[in-house]
Amino acid sequence: MRRLILCAIVVFASTVLFGQQRNPQLEELRAKKIAFIKQRVNMTDDEEKAFWPLYNELEQKRWEISKQRDQWRLTKKDGNTDFAKLNDLYIYSEVTRAKLARTYHEQFKKILPPEKLFRYYIAERDFKEKVLEEIKRKANEAKHK
Repeated sequence: MRRLILCAIVVFASTVLFGQQRNPQLEELRAKKIAFIKQRVNMTDDEEKAFWPLYNELEQKRWEISKQRDQWRLTKKDGNTDFAKLNDLYIYSEVTRAKLARTYHEQFKKILPPEKLFRYYIAERDFKEKVLEEIKRKANEAKHK
């Protein structure tokens, strides 16, 4: 359960990065993520020109899905929560994210060779893990102060 909560925090943090573009800290984290991916994947200039606009589009759509899914936060406070509706909303958002991943995977395959595309997916995962570790480290530091 604890691991699930931490994973949810990482997913939320990574999607928030792309929706709250006015926040300097989030912009800095977004820049670090892009630099991390660039370093790991090592794309050519032509690959980057085709990849990054598509990547940014994907991140924006992920953010929109997350905003819709997070409506539960608003509804659970009023005391009249329709859990059946929230469950459906949650599953719908997960299915939508999966379809989105599949669609963009097909487009990314046209831009990057298989090895680089694999490195991109691993870099995405590794960056999320890195952010999670940073969150845990800061939480531990705050706890011990």
